[in-house]
Amino acid sequence: MLFDVAIPVHEKDLRTLDFCIASIKKNVVGFRNIYIISKKRYTKNGLWVDESKFPFAFKEVQNLSGNISASWCFQQLLKLYSPLSIKNSLPNILIIDSDTIFYKKTTFFENNIPLYNLSKDLNLYNSVFQIQTCNHISTLVPKVKEKLPELYNYKEQEHQIVCKKFHEKLSFLSENDKNLSSNLISPVCHHMIFQKKVIECLFKYIEKKNNNEQFYKVFLKSFNNFRFVSEYSLYFYFLITFFPNSYKIRILKYKNSANLNPLLESLRKKYDYCSYHSYMARDSLMLNIINNFYRKIAY
Repeated sequence: MLFDVAIPVHEKDLRTLDFCIASIKKNVVGFRNIYIISKKRYTKNGLWVDESKFPFAFKEVQNLSGNISASWCFQQLLKLYSPLSIKNSLPNILIIDSDTIFYKKTTFFENNIPLYNLSKDLNLYNSVFQIQTCNHISTLVPKVKEKLPELYNYKEQEHQIVCKKFHEKLSFLSENDKNLSSNLISPVCHHMIFQKKVIECLFKYIEKKNNNEQFYKVFLKSFNNFRFVSEYSLYFYFLITFFPNSYKIRILKYKNSANLNPLLESLRKKYDYCSYHSYMARDSLMLNIINNFYRKIAY
């Protein structure tokens, strides 16, 4: 099934942006357009979408969130609203974090069913991040907690028990994918297919529950009670709760890295993709020179 790609971008992301775009063109199978969402045009390698085309502005996000992690919230809302706000986009949009580079050919649909990955980060289990994002989701969509109570009882259950109960409710592409994900519960892994029908249902559900107040306002006001929120978790847990036949879990191998080294990863092909977070960056001058040269000759 054909889909579009959307990448929200901030100035801090320019270190990896063109590598990200080039890797999509080379290794992501079945996409049509790549949309770059930003306040100004940072690259000619994708179709630019001005942030002003979205139904909220950064200043409003600052005000409604109490200016707590406003940039983070703003980026999350850009992702969630992409299927509705990008003109002429396809019903399925692959959201990719701009610091993520794909190294192997990767498909995102199997028999028209979108495929989803799970986070390899076991530190998320019982973390403040996981607990607070789940609690935030339950304030927005109480039925998620009813469907997935095991995600809310960390202190009472061991990790393996939580995972077993959780996985009994999931749909996997293969038995191998099920085995590979035996310890995983979080969908936060730097990309995700957003289906327009699911986003529309999510927004309508939350808006109806809140006197038809716009989704982004409810999302931000509820954030004031938490330190962490997650667009990927909100979408995914809503998806498996209300659309159990509209997804499959397919495990991809990836890593988070401080050093941007696409040449090395391209040669050894150990991972399907890697994410190079700016807050972890430790690139040397020599590595930057090598990366710039490699970008010119490889892509």
